[in-house]
Amino acid sequence: MYDTEVVCRFGLWRQLCFHAGRTAATILSNDPDTIMTERVESAPDVRQTRDTLVQRLLAPCDVAGVAVFRVMFAVAVLAHVWLYFSNHLIEYFFGSAQHHLTYFGFGWVHALDLAGMRRVYYLMAVAATGVALGLAYRLSAMILFVTFTYTFLSDAGQFQNHFYLMSLTAFLLILIPAH
Repeated sequence: MYDTEVVCRFGLWRQLCFHAGRTAATILSNDPDTIMTERVESAPDVRQTRDTLVQRLLAPCDVAGVAVFRVMFAVAVLAHVWLYFSNHLIEYFFGSAQHHLTYFGFGWVHALDLAGMRRVYYLMAVAATGVALGLAYRLSAMILFVTFTYTFLSDAGQFQNHFYLMSLTAFLLILIPAH
């Protein structure tokens, strides 16, 4: 490992000099034409970097960000359910349609009648509310995943990428301690 000279030429009191992924704080004088130099390591030790990364991954962290994500995701699912009820999309997609497209490998998943699909969406809203409030979190997350994935798989004709993402995210909420 060798050192290299980093030259910073700026009229700032403190300047970060970047070299080979490492930073060094350099304090400069008032004169903008003054050139200050500092010695910086050019290549960090790989083992030290790996050990530092492992320590950072295993360090305890605040779970508040995950809780905020959980609440925001549940609000998005509630908005989805409200959209389907307010625009009568449940009647449109599941009441008047005689044929539903299926996904490959999921031909065994069939949509219920109109009253049954309404109940599924009501149950999804209750589960999303439980996830948002953290009430019976694991059970609510499981019910949310099952109901959302069921409505996603029951009619491939209304496929949208974010529905698939929301289904996967609902599954991940079962696994993580976000309550």
